[in-house]
Amino acid sequence: MQICLFAFVRRAVSERAAVFAVALTVSAGTLWYAGQGRPYGLLLGLFGLVMVSWQTAVRSETRRLGALVVLGLSTALALNTHYYAVLILVPLCGAELFRTLERRRIDVPLLLAIGAGVTGIIFALPFARGAASFRSHYYTHTVSFHIISHVYLWITLGTLQLSMNAQRVIEVGLILAITTLAVTATREVMTGKSSLLKAELVFLLLVAALPFFGYLLARMVTHVIEARFLLGAILGIDALLAIGAASLFQRPRTVRLVLTILFAAAVYAGVVRIREQCVQSQQILARLTLAPETKAAIEARPNQPIFILNWYEFQLVRHYAPDPDMRQRIALYYSREQELRCCNSDTMTLTALHTQPMMEMKLESYEALAKQPGEHLFVIFHMDFDWTDRALAASHAKITYLGPAYSGDLVAVRFP
Repeated sequence: MQICLFAFVRRAVSERAAVFAVALTVSAGTLWYAGQGRPYGLLLGLFGLVMVSWQTAVRSETRRLGALVVLGLSTALALNTHYYAVLILVPLCGAELFRTLERRRIDVPLLLAIGAGVTGIIFALPFARGAASFRSHYYTHTVSFHIISHVYLWITLGTLQLSMNAQRVIEVGLILAITTLAVTATREVMTGKSSLLKAELVFLLLVAALPFFGYLLARMVTHVIEARFLLGAILGIDALLAIGAASLFQRPRTVRLVLTILFAAAVYAGVVRIREQCVQSQQILARLTLAPETKAAIEARPNQPIFILNWYEFQLVRHYAPDPDMRQRIALYYSREQELRCCNSDTMTLTALHTQPMMEMKLESYEALAKQPGEHLFVIFHMDFDWTDRALAASHAKITYLGPAYSGDLVAVRFP
């Protein structure tokens, strides 16, 4: 992503502006996903490749064929990386529509490359069918217009903990700043002060506006949206920042000052995030250590599985609990009926069922446990989506509290 962003801005403005654009990404919230197993790092790289290959096809005749091939392949790969990657077609097709109107003729080879990339979505269809069971009752969020400003906040600051009032102030400031940059960049292009092509400006403006299109997609189609789905907007925002501030980079002193400030900001943001993660890791490890009375109660019941409903807590305990015996005894339980009644979702149930074949773990339905005689050990987390309290109360089970465990309560349950 950084290499492609550098190439795009260097062609359109200058090498100094390109360095500035890349430096912005180092302190941006998107850096959070560089080390994660989620697809967003790959997605950002493919977005950058789509952007720079399209620019190459538009600007260069000698490298046009290779650029068109890369454009088709990167578009196809992006569409197979994440559902919301389909939004890359908005700036791609929007900029090409502008070129068509501006030139008064259709660029057939470029449209064919885009079309070939779109057909690559057929490779995602088997995976879509495989995941179709999650579709009916996937977890749902209220898709509000507020998600747009929240995406811009997430992109720039990432997971830094801020109060709601501070977030709102920063969100308003970010939207105003991005709007100002868009206007400034547009004026630079229209007055001929920038070598950026008008179609390229349209492309960048539409990329920066991806949160708006993501909101519409969520409202009308998916009904699920997270800020991380729209991280690709960082490419348009940073490029517009570099173009809008290009006039500042004519003096070497100014360049050195700006890059020094950005370097300091990147170091500060990195230190803050590392500290946050260290504190969070210590807190998690601390709560994975059982209290003496809880451990004694478990040891008094050897070989009994310890059932957990919360999938997140299950994987934490399974991998990081300091006692290996406890890790081996952790089991998972589920109930689609109870989950639907409580949360209008069956995601936890489906996740458990789909994961069991890949892991050596004991998995039982709540209904099956309720029919089995004897005592069962449960770790109950008193959260909105943990329906166990209500289910046990409804079944009139006998519950014996054994002690705190993993931020929840360990109980022994006997069903009537």
